[in-house]
Amino acid sequence: MATFDVIFLGGGPAGYVGAIRAAQLGLNTAVVEREGLGGTCVLWGCIPAKALLEAANLATRVAHAAEFGVNVGTVKLDYGVAMKRKTPRASSFSSRRTRSPGSRARARSRRTNQ
Repeated sequence: MATFDVIFLGGGPAGYVGAIRAAQLGLNTAVVEREGLGGTCVLWGCIPAKALLEAANLATRVAHAAEFGVNVGTVKLDYGVAMKRKTPRASSFSSRRTRSPGSRARARSRRTNQ
């Protein structure tokens, strides 16, 4: 059975940052997370919402393009496509946090000690 000096419950902003710092300090660290690292903001809130808002903003700008002398015809926002686009954005952001904090800290320690 594995033993740890510190275990973080939840991989939100406090959990994964705390785990990285604990590993940097040389503690054997684990994060317990049922969904994915990043928490509500990354997985369901801020990041996905911003992706959808960007699609809406772009549609609005294109709809008013004629004011700048650019005629594009009727603008239609396909929410299905916008929703499909948002999911990989959030997943990509979350997956960048799934590297082992301990291995990253050990790699830094090795570089500093050389």
